[in-house]
Amino acid sequence: MKILIQGSNILAVGSLTETADAITSSDAVYPKHVISGWQIVEATLPADYAPGKYSFNAGVFSPIPFSATPEQHKVKAVEVREARDLLIGKTDWSQCADIDQSTKDKWVPYRKALRDVPQQAGFPFSVVWPT
Repeated sequence: MKILIQGSNILAVGSLTETADAITSSDAVYPKHVISGWQIVEATLPADYAPGKYSFNAGVFSPIPFSATPEQHKVKAVEVREARDLLIGKTDWSQCADIDQSTKDKWVPYRKALRDVPQQAGFPFSVVWPT
């Protein structure tokens, strides 16, 4: 995949055409006299690539840190907790009185890991869901 970079900023990805005066992508024209320090490189994009999500430096894609507002954090935390509660609810059957103890014991670590999701370092924007 061709990538147009300026410093560590990714300007365009995909089909790039270079002329004497400009570089053209599928959705923009970058006049060479306006973008100094540009370079076209060939690289494989991360599977979850999206504009503004990564920088590119020395051949390596690096995630750009996300800085959420307190309101965004609160909303996302509620969404993640609701998803977690749904998953816990789907395993409630495993703790009923008529379930044998060995089955109950098998589900305890998973349910505990779900309850511990809010204590993860990346919560709520980077959650590792237990399996």
